Amino acid sequence: GRKTRIAVMPLGIDVDRWKDISSLVRPVAEALAVKYRLANQIILGIDRLDYTKGVLEKLHAIEYFLTVAPEMHRRFHYVQISQPPQSEEEEYSRYAHQAEDKIKEINKRFSTDGWSPIIHLDTKLTLEELAAWYQAADVLCVNSIRDGLNLIAKEFVSCRQDEQGVLIVSKNAGCASELSQGALVVDPRSPSDISGALNKAINMPVEEKRRRMTAMRHVIGWNQLHDWALGFLKQALK
Repeated sequence: GRKTRIAVMPLGIDVDRWKDISSLVRPVAEALAVKYRLANQIILGIDRLDYTKGVLEKLHAIEYFLTVAPEMHRRFHYVQISQPPQSEEEEYSRYAHQAEDKIKEINKRFSTDGWSPIIHLDTKLTLEELAAWYQAADVLCVNSIRDGLNLIAKEFVSCRQDEQGVLIVSKNAGCASELSQGALVVDPRSPSDISGALNKAINMPVEEKRRRMTAMRHVIGWNQLHDWALGFLKQALK
């Protein structure tokens, strides 16, 4: 005897807050490349070491990219910022160890003349530190196997007031449909697909970056956190 309504309402973020934080930490962002002795291009991954986030699959894609595009060696660093899985179950712990072992394997295979392709930072960052990395990165790669939201992609976009940077996002990430006008959308299980997107992102012209980023910034501006909350109230009052 009841009617149930289902509404698709993607979660927004507090865009103004991220803009303010990113403005404050811009000098920190500019110093990160020097601090970690990074190459000209920075590919960033910020993930829990959780099998739903596709970290291991992303690492296989990095390995594939290094194999098929040797001319890219020394031109970039992939910075993997890892956080521990939310569960202490053995399956999660095993996946985290596999990812860590894969990073060591790739670095051992491809390191040359003091350059190792992957820098692994196993730490939980503050909002200020996150905003700094979002601005320092040339590319953010979000490779979720299945993911309800993935706000990291939206945080990255909100911090890019310079309208630069490229977002690579899995087609299975919750934000993929919202950000598809500007992001490079990939199959998270396909090393060749991700590798092709990495190559395109690294070589993307400035104007194309600006066009894509502007499109994504418009989208997240239309659906901010307070809009999401008000949307629920409007649906409830219908």
